[in-house]
Amino acid sequence: MNYTIILFLVLFHVTYITNFVSYNWDNDSNNTHFIDLSDQCINNTEENIFLPLGVGAADGVSILVSQTAIDVLPNCSILFNIARDHPSHLQIIVIEYIDSHYTFKEVIQACLGKNLMGYLSIKEVEPDGEQFYICSKFQPGKYGIPVFVHTGFAKIIQLDISPSEVFHSMKITFTSGRALGRHEYCNLTYEIQCTIGRETICINKALSCDRNINCGVFDENDEDYKICRVSRFAYLWIVVLAGLVTLLLVFIIFVYLLKTYIAEITDNFFIFNEDEDNKLVIRSQLNSHQWQNIKRTIRDPPCFCQETSDTNATVNSD
Repeated sequence: MNYTIILFLVLFHVTYITNFVSYNWDNDSNNTHFIDLSDQCINNTEENIFLPLGVGAADGVSILVSQTAIDVLPNCSILFNIARDHPSHLQIIVIEYIDSHYTFKEVIQACLGKNLMGYLSIKEVEPDGEQFYICSKFQPGKYGIPVFVHTGFAKIIQLDISPSEVFHSMKITFTSGRALGRHEYCNLTYEIQCTIGRETICINKALSCDRNINCGVFDENDEDYKICRVSRFAYLWIVVLAGLVTLLLVFIIFVYLLKTYIAEITDNFFIFNEDEDNKLVIRSQLNSHQWQNIKRTIRDPPCFCQETSDTNATVNSD
């Protein structure tokens, strides 16, 4: 019974630690929503993305749009919607033009096309705003990847992707946040601060260190190397500590099994043959009290001297 309980505790401990580490070690696969719209973004379709505010990792989403076939060009509109319950609520849209085979200049030229306008445009739909092309507004990001950052207080922002013979995969990170006014600060318990242009914005802390630049290219507070490095080292210490505790529990179980199922030498009978080349060990089935009596008898055997003397006397008298 004790063995079953200990084994259950070890399994529970290992399962809990594994789930905790897998959830926190790489937030990219757990804390961030990811949508691949490559197959849907054709034939002038319209996709709606809705984001709440203040519910953790659900405050951000990463979207991939890429060309799936040579004769199938992306052609769609993506509408980004936020639940704007307060005038300070805003959207952050970061577009990364992913292609490792071309330089920044070559990608921008391909994006602009012959008309020097490009096939990517963005517009604030509600309230109605101006539509503008964004290819010329890309900035060099990390590793030379072109990055476009847009912040807006509109409830709905529309991104239009028009067909183009030269298309490269895009990663779109859409985040909801709140702009800070004068004498306002982020709640560091569940928020981190971003600075994008002239805007100081608070986004959910659950979006940090998920390998998505929710704050934009110029201020990568949510992906700051020092912060994320400390965070990952903290998780590493948890793993090490969990491993040591697990080893300790395994050792305790091992010792318990040795004491329970392996007989001690003092509790066994040994039978030897004449050549002592063959040994047979028989486990004593006696309880401890009976075995103590047997050992005491062997150590201090009873004396039958008087009885033997009386017998001899009787024989002599006859």
